[in-house]
Amino acid sequence: MKYILVDTCIWVDFFKDSNADLSDRLGNLISEDNVLLSDVVLSELLVGARDKNELKELSSVLEGLKTAKIDSKTFIKAGELGFLMRREGITLPLTDLIITAQAIHHESQIWTYDKHFSTLQKKLEIDFIYMM
Repeated sequence: MKYILVDTCIWVDFFKDSNADLSDRLGNLISEDNVLLSDVVLSELLVGARDKNELKELSSVLEGLKTAKIDSKTFIKAGELGFLMRREGITLPLTDLIITAQAIHHESQIWTYDKHFSTLQKKLEIDFIYMM
């Protein structure tokens, strides 16, 4: 099975426990060691912590996951993706381009419901998992 790079929106729902099916599915993927964590997503989650206790808890929970590290090749790929999208008249957030570049590099699926990624999926051959 491919790794699944889980986007910030899915993690937020998981930690809020607002969707039982999503929480069960992600919990299973974590226990099966099939989750890949983007450094960008990690940063986004930590920035959103409500207080120091939540920051510490998030760090503790997420530090044990496999991470998709970012190197210069990732940034080059993200830049190339952004360039291609801008030639189509589409401007996307750099964070989403970096996450997509990480998924491509690690041959991973992206689990998200962020609409920006659907634009990328239409233009590129990337494997996405969507929940609406």
